[in-house]
Amino acid sequence: MKHTESNWAMTCHSQERASQRMKLGSASTRKVIKHGILHGKSAEQYTGRRKSFLEHVSRNGCRALVYSNYCFIVAEDNICITVYKLPAWFNGKSHYSGKEKIRKYKTYMRLNQYEDYCEELAAV
Repeated sequence: MKHTESNWAMTCHSQERASQRMKLGSASTRKVIKHGILHGKSAEQYTGRRKSFLEHVSRNGCRALVYSNYCFIVAEDNICITVYKLPAWFNGKSHYSGKEKIRKYKTYMRLNQYEDYCEELAAV
């Protein structure tokens, strides 16, 4: 364990993984890990499948914190164990057509482009 400050710490493994996955230098890596531990969101602050994903990841007395599109695995005494990138769906925005949720947004937009064009022509 190294780089212990007031109420957080990180392991050598977490610093190596963070610098490798975030493509940052050692000073920037320490800063991001510190902010991740101190300001990251836990599973209690999410709902639905995001919450169940974080609960699944946080096992063996550890907790998962989300910060800057990365997941920080932290031990009970605020020691960062490892860091990895969140899945693409985690921070994705949901799109709706009325009250119906659009499952495949790109396909929906491609298929409905002609209808929007016709509506624009009718308005002119």
